[in-house]
Amino acid sequence: MDAAERLKRLSSAATALTRAVLESAADTSREVRREAFDGSVRDAGVAGYVALVEREARLVTDSQLTQLRHEGLSEDAIFEVTVAAAVGAARRRFDAGVAMLHREGGL
Repeated sequence: MDAAERLKRLSSAATALTRAVLESAADTSREVRREAFDGSVRDAGVAGYVALVEREARLVTDSQLTQLRHEGLSEDAIFEVTVAAAVGAARRRFDAGVAMLHREGGL
């Protein structure tokens, strides 16, 4: 399989993952997951958490998760927001890499 075919398969898998995260039935609304995915959360407490997940998820602390629970998010909601934010950040990086390959004539 050549590089273009591998990239096509990866792109298809990324699209399927994005759809699953944003469109599946969940504890959080599609709007909340879309905001986390896009990094455009309006709630200040959740926005800071989403920004941290996007930049450096390894720095998330138990106290931040406790704060989200105090703000009314369930364990499932925290998980879904976390996954949406992480997948959104990964998708933006993936898309940027693909665009760079196309610009550089790598594919």
